[in-house]
Amino acid sequence: MSAFAAGETVVAERYWREAIALSPSFADAHHNFGLLLLQLGRAREAQVEFRKVVELLPQDPGALMNLAVAYKECGDFAAAEAAFRRAMVMLPTSGMQSARPIFAHNSNANGTTVTTMSCD
Repeated sequence: MSAFAAGETVVAERYWREAIALSPSFADAHHNFGLLLLQLGRAREAQVEFRKVVELLPQDPGALMNLAVAYKECGDFAAAEAAFRRAMVMLPTSGMQSARPIFAHNSNANGTTVTTMSCD
């Protein structure tokens, strides 16, 4: 973790890959690797890691929230909204009530519906 904190992303990536190879069911390794990938702008790869966390810890709203962010970064707003909404169902019992996302659906000049998200 110290490599990630120090900004040594190449070293951190190698550590997380090794941790996952040694223990594929170690959800924290997938989660932290996903966060690193998001930091590096590699949201599609981050989706894979966050989906694995959701598979391993299906009741973890944080994993769903991060998956939603990765989807949003890739422009998949429908999937992002679905993941956020799944997480919201869990929030009242998770202690993450302050992270409730807000969705806005607007039409742009071309008449296309645009979904934006933020947290209140």
